Amino acid sequence: MLLVLLAQLIISLYSVLTGFIFYRLALTNDSKEHPSISRPLINHFITGLAIITCFAQLANFGFPLNGKIFIAYSFLLIAGVFIFRRDLLLFFSRLQKPRLNVINTLSFLAFGTMVIVIASGPTIMDDTESYHMQLIRWSKTYNTVPGIANLHERYGFQSSWFALSAFFFQAPMSYNFFAALNGTVCIWLSYYLISNISYSSANNKETILAWASFLMLLALTLSWPLLRGSSTNSNYDFIATTVIIILVAQEFEARTINSRSGNELEWILWPAYLFSVRIINYPMLMLLLVSVFYMLRRRQYSQMLRIIIPSLLLAGAMIGRTYISSGYPFFPSMEFDFFEPDWKVPQELVQELLRFIKYYNRASTEYQDLATTKSMGMWGWIPAWFSYLPGFDKVLILIIPIGLLTTTYLVFVKYKGIRVLNFKILFLVILFQIISWFLVAPDPRFSYGALLLIAICPAYFLKNSRFLQKGKILSASILLLSAAVFAYTGKKIVTDNNYKHFLSPIKNPVPEFNTVNVDGIQVVIPKKLGNKWNPRCYCLPLPCTYTLQHKLTHRGSTIADGFKIKKN
Repeated sequence: MLLVLLAQLIISLYSVLTGFIFYRLALTNDSKEHPSISRPLINHFITGLAIITCFAQLANFGFPLNGKIFIAYSFLLIAGVFIFRRDLLLFFSRLQKPRLNVINTLSFLAFGTMVIVIASGPTIMDDTESYHMQLIRWSKTYNTVPGIANLHERYGFQSSWFALSAFFFQAPMSYNFFAALNGTVCIWLSYYLISNISYSSANNKETILAWASFLMLLALTLSWPLLRGSSTNSNYDFIATTVIIILVAQEFEARTINSRSGNELEWILWPAYLFSVRIINYPMLMLLLVSVFYMLRRRQYSQMLRIIIPSLLLAGAMIGRTYISSGYPFFPSMEFDFFEPDWKVPQELVQELLRFIKYYNRASTEYQDLATTKSMGMWGWIPAWFSYLPGFDKVLILIIPIGLLTTTYLVFVKYKGIRVLNFKILFLVILFQIISWFLVAPDPRFSYGALLLIAICPAYFLKNSRFLQKGKILSASILLLSAAVFAYTGKKIVTDNNYKHFLSPIKNPVPEFNTVNVDGIQVVIPKKLGNKWNPRCYCLPLPCTYTLQHKLTHRGSTIADGFKIKKN
C-alpha cells in the first residue's frame, strides 16, 4: 500500500507541475499576475496528465518507455520548474486553503484509503488481465511495433492511456502497480467533489451544487465499475467520466458567481485528450470546435496555436500508433482505410471483432450468444439489453429520460442569455455522446460521465427545499457515506488476505503457458488460471497471444520488426 501511495504521489506531483508549466507557456498574460496562478488545482492535474501523455506517445514512436525516458522527462520537468520557480512559488502560496472542514477531511481520508487499499490488491477486470497489461509491457519494452494486432486483435487498441501507464510504471512488472494511475484519478475526483460540498456549504453558495456533488459521489461509490472497480484495473473509461464531470461542474460553479469558467483552453485540450484515450469519445471534439471559434472571434491567434498544437499531437500520435499496430488509423473502424502496409490486419478479422463489439455490448455472451442478439434486429435487442443490466445501471437508465427533459427545460426555457450558452453547448455534446454510445456500444461504463450528469439533473428542482438547505442534513449524509466507506475498507483488510499488502502491492499471477515457434520467435500461449473463464496473458513474456492466426509470421528477424499475416 505504501508503495502504491508513493506512486500516486509521484503521478500527482508530475502532473500538477507539468500542468502549471503548460499553462504558463500557453496562456496569454494580460495582467500583472499570470493567469496560470489562478487556475484550479484539478485543472493543472488533468492538463498535466494530457501533456505527459503527449510526450509519452511521441517518445514511444522511437523508444521504449523505460526508465531512461522517465529520467529524461524528469530533467525537462526540473528545468521547467527552475525557469518558472517564482510563478510556481506564487501559485502554491496563493492556493486556496483546503476547501474541507473536519467532516469532509474525514470523508476524503475514507475515500483515499479505500482507493489505495483496493489498488494494492489484485486486478479485477478480464480486459486488464487479457490485454491492458500486455500493451503496457509492449510500450515499456519496445518502441511502437508494427502489426502486433495480428497476434491479438485487441493489441490494436492503442489508447494513449496505456502509453501514460507505461511511462509512470517504473517498478518490477511482477507487482501490481497497474491500477496506480486509475487510482490516482479516483482520488483526485473524490477530492474535487468533496471540496465542492465543503466550499458550497461554507460560503452559502447554491445548495444544489453541494447536493449534486454528494449525489455524484454516492453514485460513484455504489456502482462497482466506477471508484471501486476503476481502482482495480488500468481501464481507460474512468478518465473520461472524470473530465466530463469536472467540465460541467466548473461551468455550474462559474454561473453561481455570475461569471464564465474561462475554460476555453480545457475545451480544446481535454476533448483531444479523451479522443486519444478512446475514439468513442469523438463527440467531445465538438467542444474543441466551439472554443476555437471563440478564440478566432477574439483574435487570440497565438494562444490558440499554443493550445491546438499539443492537442493535434495528442490525437495524431494515437492515430499513428494505432496505424502502426494494426494497419488502420482508427482501428477497429475501417474508415479512412487508404493504405496497404504489409502488417495490416486482414479485413475479415476486423469485421469479426466489430461484430463481437456490436452484439456483445447489447447482450453479454454470459446471458445469450451473439447469433441470438443479432437475430433480434435493429431495436429488438433493447429489452434483453435492459434486463441483463446490473441493478444500479437499470435505475440509472430509467432516470435518463427524466434527466433529459429536466436539462432541456433548464438550459432552453428557464435560463436564457449568454451565461448559459456554454451549458447549452455542453448539453448538446453530452446528448450526442449518449446517442453515439447507445448506437455503437451501449455498455454504461463507456459513458458513465454523461449518463450520471443527466441523471442527477432532476435534483435541481429540490434546490428550494428547506429540508435540503439545512447544512446539518448534508453533513450527516456525507458522514454516513464516509462511515460506510471506512467500514467497507476495513472489512476488505480484515477478511481478505489479498488486501493485507501494507508495503508493496500484491504480485501478479503467473499462469502456466506453452510456447510456439513462429519462424524463430517463441510466442507464448497461456493456459487458464484457476476459475477464470478464459486464458489471460497477464505479464507473461512478449509476445503473448491466445490463438495463432494461420500464416502468421514476423516481418524481420526480431520481435521489434513486427508481425504480419501472409496473404499467399
